[in-house]
Amino acid sequence: MEENGDGKNIEESGKDKDESKSANEKNGGKGENENNFEVEAALVEHLAFSWPEQVKKEESRRMETDREHAKRKSIVERGEECKIKKRDKNKLCF
Repeated sequence: MEENGDGKNIEESGKDKDESKSANEKNGGKGENENNFEVEAALVEHLAFSWPEQVKKEESRRMETDREHAKRKSIVERGEECKIKKRDKNKLCF
């Protein structure tokens, strides 16, 4: 068998071409770079529509967490005020 410049037999290199041709046909005749570009474009489009939703969800989570912290803080502060009032005036405080 004859060898080509890369050290492979001509028959083997022919198989490689057939394999790459079938892979190219699987992509709809598009090269690998074109296919990557389409995937990237689809990802950008998906993020463009889903990103604002994710931001809104995160902001609502933060606001909910802030509200919970504010409630806890006010309960603790009221509790501290009650303790102070109880100590000072011996009265129940609610």
